[in-house]
Amino acid sequence: MPNSRRTHEESRNSVCILCFRKGDRQLTVSLEALIECYVLPGFAQHRAFLPSGICNSCRIKLSSQNSAAPAPLPPRLPYEKVIDDLHYLPPLTRERPECSCWICNVASSRANKNVNVAHPYMSEEFNSGVATPLGRPLNCAPGSVKDSVKHCGTCSSPVARGVRHECGQAAKLRYLSTLSPSSMEHVACSFLREKLNAADVSSSGDAATASLSSGFGGHPIQVQAVDTSTSHVPQMLHSTMRAMKTALNLSTNQTIQAAQVIREASGNRKAIQPGLKEFLFSEGQSVAHFFAVEQLQFICKQPSGQVISIDRSAVFCCNVSEFLAYVCSLRGMAEMEHHLKLGIDGGGNSLKICISVTDSDGLPAQASMPGPSNRFLNSGVKKLFVLAIVEDVKECYENVKTLLSTMDISSFLFTLACDFKLANIICGIQSHASTHPCLYCEGKSPWTTPAPSRTLGSVRRLANEFQLAGGHQPAAKHFANCVQSPLLPGLDSTELIELVPPPELHIMLGIVNRLLDELNNRWGNDMAYKWAHGAGICRQQYHGGCLEGPACKKLLLKAGELWNILPAHLKMFAVALQDFNAIRLACFGQTLANDFALHIARFQTTCQFLQLNVTPKMHALFHHVPTFCSKSGKALGSFSEQTVESAHSDFEATWQRYRRPFNHPQYAANLLQAVVNYNSFHI
Repeated sequence: MPNSRRTHEESRNSVCILCFRKGDRQLTVSLEALIECYVLPGFAQHRAFLPSGICNSCRIKLSSQNSAAPAPLPPRLPYEKVIDDLHYLPPLTRERPECSCWICNVASSRANKNVNVAHPYMSEEFNSGVATPLGRPLNCAPGSVKDSVKHCGTCSSPVARGVRHECGQAAKLRYLSTLSPSSMEHVACSFLREKLNAADVSSSGDAATASLSSGFGGHPIQVQAVDTSTSHVPQMLHSTMRAMKTALNLSTNQTIQAAQVIREASGNRKAIQPGLKEFLFSEGQSVAHFFAVEQLQFICKQPSGQVISIDRSAVFCCNVSEFLAYVCSLRGMAEMEHHLKLGIDGGGNSLKICISVTDSDGLPAQASMPGPSNRFLNSGVKKLFVLAIVEDVKECYENVKTLLSTMDISSFLFTLACDFKLANIICGIQSHASTHPCLYCEGKSPWTTPAPSRTLGSVRRLANEFQLAGGHQPAAKHFANCVQSPLLPGLDSTELIELVPPPELHIMLGIVNRLLDELNNRWGNDMAYKWAHGAGICRQQYHGGCLEGPACKKLLLKAGELWNILPAHLKMFAVALQDFNAIRLACFGQTLANDFALHIARFQTTCQFLQLNVTPKMHALFHHVPTFCSKSGKALGSFSEQTVESAHSDFEATWQRYRRPFNHPQYAANLLQAVVNYNSFHI
């Protein structure tokens, strides 16, 4: 016998009005009167909507209300809310022939009569022991119950009386189109997961790809799985951020902001190693105990020629030996396996004493520290230290002596890297305009006769004799222009060329600019300058409008193009530039060519053919560079002053964040802090 679902009216008669459980009898007139009196006043007005049955337990309790010992009634249900909800039940239609309200759901449940059935108005004390179907609990709005319409197991179409049922693919697609967007996403997600898992098993390490047919023809849609997990993103360590700060001259705050951008871009808060801010502040003070600041007296020459003393705050290293030992320990260098290159220069409106710690062979090996910081060469500007600095003082013997007196440079061996002007000042020799201008010998122009080499002892002796003779500057030529005792420590037998290797950068600058100037004079109408400007070789306005290092190198490389346009009588200037470029490649770099002396001799012959006057820098190239390279077995690049020249702009980026006027009370402290921060991130 087929089962038929109860109608809504039949279900009302099967639900208890007091507890909303299954009822076993209908309400009588006397029971309705008791409900009107003790449970719900005005019940008669709403009885057409409310359940009209009662269970035996509630009937006994309700009937006892007029007795001397009435039994407690069940907790009162929110009848007002129930009445409002039941007022708006949807009408039955052909598409919806059966009611799905909570009353019908309770009446049609298989629970026993004394068991609670889930409904929207159940009180908290009846939550336990509720007879509900297995699976996800009901989550419907009050007044509505989950639709209990049956569906076909093949096409999922609803099965009901009066509803036409065509089981097939079209019916399946129609049913899918009736799903809510969230349900469609669930179905699609489950299906794609199965397809991609199956494709992942058959793939060979590549990302899994699933092919989906559209059902309307055309090529299938290819769907590829994308790994959105962040576990594979490597964490950026403190050492990496430290290297980025040093390479880009960032402040600590800028580095922290860059880390925040990286975190946001990667979508991973752990993309940067935690504790970056504390690490940067700690690293920035790692060498603070090695440096101090003092007010020192320096000399200044007035426009009138008067020399006066001025007070300047100078920062210097208190103990250079301990500082160098600290640096070597962090870089993993043995005590005797390093080469120290001391640099002194007065550019950038400040007189600086710098030092580079490289391997003992002088080659620019990578830093020994593990991690990204080893991307910088030990011989480069990013690994250079400022040992002492004072601003707004002139390059002169007295000022350099005052600054050097703050440190004990005699406790370690080093070579000096500086330009010819400052090298002569430090060694107590007059400038290149003097009669005996060469730093390495006592010769004089035209350099045709051999001259004795300068040693620390010879300069000390001649300077002492000059001072005893009255110290008049015009008379210095009789003492090989030695006017002061050298500021460099060492034995009297030590030759100056051993302490101050030939500065390859300034030799190149002097010779290349000399060739260009002479060519321009002989060509006329500034033709050489115009050609150079058209070729992108620009002269700087300072230092008399000369070419800098990159421009000189560019001119040497374009010597072949210059040869093509030069008049026949001037083509040897292009040959001279090509010959000097061969010297640059042979002995001005890091590797010394076997035939470097041959290239120097060839260039000297070319200069003689051009009848060029031999300048002190040309003399140093012709006579002293071959001697030094042959004796040391190394090229000049290992002793270059280029790093010191680059230190001005590199330190300026740090100093700009601390700079104060001279008369500011925090000027000295900020200058010290700038040096400490700069050196701390260069280890």
